[in-house]
Amino acid sequence: MKKFNLIMLGATAFALSACEASPVLGVETVALIDEAAISELVASNESLKAQLAHMQAVNAKAEIIQLVHAYGFARDGYDGQAYADVFAPDGKFHFQGQVFQGHAAIAARVPPKSEATGPTLHLVTTSHVELTSSTTATGRHYGMVYTGDFAADGAPGPVPGRLAINGVYNDSYVLTDKGWKIADRAFTPILN
Repeated sequence: MKKFNLIMLGATAFALSACEASPVLGVETVALIDEAAISELVASNESLKAQLAHMQAVNAKAEIIQLVHAYGFARDGYDGQAYADVFAPDGKFHFQGQVFQGHAAIAARVPPKSEATGPTLHLVTTSHVELTSSTTATGRHYGMVYTGDFAADGAPGPVPGRLAINGVYNDSYVLTDKGWKIADRAFTPILN
């Protein structure tokens, strides 16, 4: 049975995820209670129910934003498997008139670093995520991709770069047993 620390912030009680029976920094631990007691406490209090739903929505949106960032880091790191793993197993990526579906097809978009012509830098800005249910969401993110050439001598460090493409990612997300994943992503160029 999972045990949780029940804590008090002002006059509002919150249950933290599974914890040892030790005080939480800056918060007084009131009691150690089990998962069933938490469910009963929340179900009997409309204010707690609303606060818990809000906290779950904020957490889901934060996880999705982290997923969007993981996409760029995996692509820029030439890690095809990590790049594919941000998508659901049957996820789709629409890019420049092509559709890549499933992990194998999506991973194949990422060349090994030894075959790459230069570094890339995927920047995501101005994100907006909306939860459409407890297991689905949509999002829009502006994106810019910079490219460069590897230094002739292979030395690390900054290289001249250029804006290769910019546009908007229109995404749909699904909550899987491995967390939030991209179910469908379409990139639409905006400015040249």
